[in-house]
Amino acid sequence: MTYTPIEDGLRKCVAEFLKDGQRCAKISVLREAYFDKVLHTRTKLSAFSGWKQKVKYLIARYTPYFAYKRIKNR
Repeated sequence: MTYTPIEDGLRKCVAEFLKDGQRCAKISVLREAYFDKVLHTRTKLSAFSGWKQKVKYLIARYTPYFAYKRIKNR
C-alpha cells in the first residue's frame, strides 16, 4: 500500500473541490461568535448575509450570551 504525502493529498482535495464549483456551507453565526469569543478574534460583519445575522453575532460575541445559555440548559 502506498500513501500520498499530506501536502499533496490536501492540494489535490482542494483543487478538486474548487474545480467542481462546490460552495461552502453558510456560516453559523453563533458558532463563529463562540469561536471568536474563545479565541479573542473577530469575524468581519461582511461575512454575514443579513442584518439579523449581524445583530445575532454582535449579541453573542459581546454579551454573556453563552454563559446564560449554559446556565439555562442545566
